[in-house]
Amino acid sequence: MLKWRSTIEDHPVFANISQEMPLSIKDLGVQHPFNEEDFGAAMSRAGSDTSYTAGINLFWCDTMYTPTPGIPTRSDTIPDLMDCYFRSPATMPHNILISLREGEQPLAKRGSLCAISPEEVRHAMMAAIARDIERGIETEVLEEWRRKVLSCTAIFQVHASEAGRLQVAMQLRENMANDHEAMSRTQLQRIYEIIFFRDTFAKTHGRDQATAANIATAYAKVRMAKGREPISKTFVDTAMTIHSRLLQIPAAEAMLLDMDSNSTKDNNPFHSVHRLQ
Repeated sequence: MLKWRSTIEDHPVFANISQEMPLSIKDLGVQHPFNEEDFGAAMSRAGSDTSYTAGINLFWCDTMYTPTPGIPTRSDTIPDLMDCYFRSPATMPHNILISLREGEQPLAKRGSLCAISPEEVRHAMMAAIARDIERGIETEVLEEWRRKVLSCTAIFQVHASEAGRLQVAMQLRENMANDHEAMSRTQLQRIYEIIFFRDTFAKTHGRDQATAANIATAYAKVRMAKGREPISKTFVDTAMTIHSRLLQIPAAEAMLLDMDSNSTKDNNPFHSVHRLQ
């Protein structure tokens, strides 16, 4: 992490980057930039909704801070996230949650703000910038990276203690795990998805072009999550066969839909297109 930050800060495009103010919308920012007056108004509201959302500079965060020191980081996560989000300059995909103590002012803590949302994505963005610098990528690309780091969406919250801060950080990770469990496709859903995509593809390119090979080629443009089975021609063939045969039997379809809705993926014996075949 220190090496990535040093590589970035030593490049003239990123000179004094930690003190830079975030970009406005008219200057190609993606979020209204931090405003001290708005921050004060938001954080002084009565009730539980005392948070403030605004565009910030990624380098306002202390890159070495973690709310969970001593917990090892898996070495493969950063390259995976770089491949998923940062093959080229891109906007930070997740909001950054900044934890403050009562009375702390963000502008006075530029470069040392405590971000408690999962740090891996922030580290991956910095690693990607350092990668491009080390590769000697043209200045125009680095300037685009600079614009991206100067417009990251952040949510400011006040936490009274380290324990409170840690609880929020842990909950953020659990929320992400829950989102994955709730929103990632089951194998049965993937079958219906492939059929829907095939029919949509056919409307655009013609029914004769909606072959398993062409559908698989089109799916290849979607970066699948790590550990997910690639959508190959064989997978598409199998899905179309299951849909045209097994899922046309009302009782079988109803049973599979019920199991898909009421069983966890690990406990569903039919969570596999190969078993369904």
